[in-house]
Amino acid sequence: MKSASELAEYTECTEEEMSHLRSADPVMASLVDGMGPLKFEMDPDLHTSLVRCIVGQQISIPMYERIWDRFREAYGEVPEPGRIIDGGLEGLRSLGIPRSRSEYILGISRGVLDGTIDLCQKPVSRRKKKKKVSSI
Repeated sequence: MKSASELAEYTECTEEEMSHLRSADPVMASLVDGMGPLKFEMDPDLHTSLVRCIVGQQISIPMYERIWDRFREAYGEVPEPGRIIDGGLEGLRSLGIPRSRSEYILGISRGVLDGTIDLCQKPVSRRKKKKKVSSI
């Protein structure tokens, strides 16, 4: 099985985005100019992206890759929310994901499945986003 980094798809910042980064801060400008176009890893869907963010919080990249590879092996490349829910808390914990993060992953998966989290909705204000995230 290929590792997460081998399967990743990437996109580059546009010149407009690079210009914005340069104008935000002189130190950032020198970093952007020195590194060239920035590449960002793309996930196959927003649910997967959220789960990956939770799995990778405050851990080293090698540890994240090991856990994410286990996660993909257990739940598939694009994990279906129902399949994660069926695996339950202990299924996630057995992969090395801490209890609180496992609970967040289950909460997001339930919300996506029951429609309380709409990953396709139009952008909303920061205050509404904060309220929505806090409700999970």
